[in-house]
Amino acid sequence: MTKKITLSLLLISNLFFTSFAQNTLKSGFQNIPSSAKPRVWWHWMNGNISKEGIQKDLEWMSRVGIGGFQNFDANLFTPVVVPKKLVFMQPDWKDAFKFTAELADKKGLEMAIAGSPGWSVTGGPWVKPEDAMKKYVWTEALVEGGKKQTIKMPKLPDVIGKIQDAETHAGGVMGGFIGPKPQFSADALVIAYKLPSNEKHLMYAKPVMSKSGGDFDTKLMLDHDMSKTFFLPPTEVGKDMWVQYEFETPQTFKAFAVGMGEAGELAEFNGGPTNRSLKVSDDGVNFRTIAKVSNSTLPFITTGIPATTAKYWRMCFETLPATISPIAAMMGMTETPKPAGTNISEFVLFNTSRIDQAEDKAGFSAWKEDGKLSGGENIDIIPTQDVVDLTGKMSADGSLEWDVPAGNWMVVRLGYSLTGRQNHPASPEATGLEVDKLDKEAVRRYINTYLDMYKDATGGLMGAKGLQYMVLDSYEAGHMNWTKDFPAEFQKRRGYDLIKWIPVLTGRVVKDLESSEKFLWDFRKTIGEMIAENHYDVIGEELHKRGMKRYTESHENGRIYLADGMDVKRYSDIPMSAMWTPGSLAGGADEEVRSEGDIREAASVANIYGQ
Repeated sequence: MTKKITLSLLLISNLFFTSFAQNTLKSGFQNIPSSAKPRVWWHWMNGNISKEGIQKDLEWMSRVGIGGFQNFDANLFTPVVVPKKLVFMQPDWKDAFKFTAELADKKGLEMAIAGSPGWSVTGGPWVKPEDAMKKYVWTEALVEGGKKQTIKMPKLPDVIGKIQDAETHAGGVMGGFIGPKPQFSADALVIAYKLPSNEKHLMYAKPVMSKSGGDFDTKLMLDHDMSKTFFLPPTEVGKDMWVQYEFETPQTFKAFAVGMGEAGELAEFNGGPTNRSLKVSDDGVNFRTIAKVSNSTLPFITTGIPATTAKYWRMCFETLPATISPIAAMMGMTETPKPAGTNISEFVLFNTSRIDQAEDKAGFSAWKEDGKLSGGENIDIIPTQDVVDLTGKMSADGSLEWDVPAGNWMVVRLGYSLTGRQNHPASPEATGLEVDKLDKEAVRRYINTYLDMYKDATGGLMGAKGLQYMVLDSYEAGHMNWTKDFPAEFQKRRGYDLIKWIPVLTGRVVKDLESSEKFLWDFRKTIGEMIAENHYDVIGEELHKRGMKRYTESHENGRIYLADGMDVKRYSDIPMSAMWTPGSLAGGADEEVRSEGDIREAASVANIYGQ
């Protein structure tokens, strides 16, 4: 009897909850809750704003069932078509934004802003150079030991750019640098290391230099100045442009480096960088390929090779059929240009070992990690005991006194300067430097300055009502690999001092290849952790203090920074991914495949962290 009663109660209970669920589902379809409604991106383009337009847009959103909007103040080659342009954060702009916040609140529309003007991520004209994104830079001095001497170190490169003294003229991906270019550099460390006894500079081998074309002195390929580039004109499609070194007798080399100046950043738009290779010959007629240069678009890249002996050495750039670049296509250009030549700034051969793709692995660019060590036998190493810390010896003018031990020594002055990336695509008045994502306090200063502007613009209507969210869009600010507190952060996170491993950051092998690669892994891991914690987490903390929440995208496509995309989204209130209409990108790229990683990443974060 008890069993029958229990079964009956379960049946009644199941019928009740089934009926309840059906009614709730039906009610939900008839009266859609805000959580189920779509949000839209709403771009205020180059100040083309009016209260009349704002009201029409918001009333339309409310009428058709939009749940909210994410507002971007942006500019993309946008002409001014209103009687009066409203400039970002000027009184008229603020008045229009306050009107927006009040109307959105009245209409029950969820309201969000982007993490900066434009959509790149976090930057603006209020970011000071010392708070902007940084990369490490270095200069070197070769000294002969066995005596006490005064060494004058060359000054650090202070130009904006991806690496060393290779200056960039583009602050963002959509155009040139806006505003006066800042110059900033600061010292971090000074070390010296003893060179391998067999090391010999290329010039001592007295190469005869030649090229496929162009009007420049090939000796400039060895001046260690990446800021000067020289043009190699295109040859017939399928043939090579080249710079060649011929030696009196065959020479053995273990690595090489090639520089392309700023053109390296744009190589992907004229067929490269997959067209670069090192070729050698014994007779100057029949050449064989020794190595392909990595796909890095850095203006300078080092490649390790097995020890190779040859009389003729050529750096080759295959002339490829011309294509329309994605940016040109976006701007409506349809006529296919002529095949492009290439710029070159450096071509250096090394007779001692270097780390393959050292610049990529040190965080200057994206790098597809395959876990393989690139090297050969008889690696030339720098023993850790041959690395000396001289930081305390250098004076402000770059001079230092040192009783140099016997042997040839390389003194390295390591510091940092700006990458120069700017928030984009924003109106000129709202464009400035991207904030240093590794510097917790710089990020805090950035985000609170930005939010205080919106507090003023909304009349305080932020948090539970009015302006409720911030969206950190897909990261488009480029790479950074240093900040002022980096050595201390590395020590704290990895448990050892990086001072003995500084030569690795210049491409050298310390202790052994595996240990050097492990250090570079630790170096990248530290950068990634700091991006997640000091940028994304700090922004989330400051938003929560104001009662606001955040949407967060990250990678969208490829390894755009060194952080783990799931880490940067783990504390986001709403993890988010990018997805474009298939075929909508220039060249009809398959966007579904391109977005798959980002979508899975956001879904995984939502599942694992319960967001």
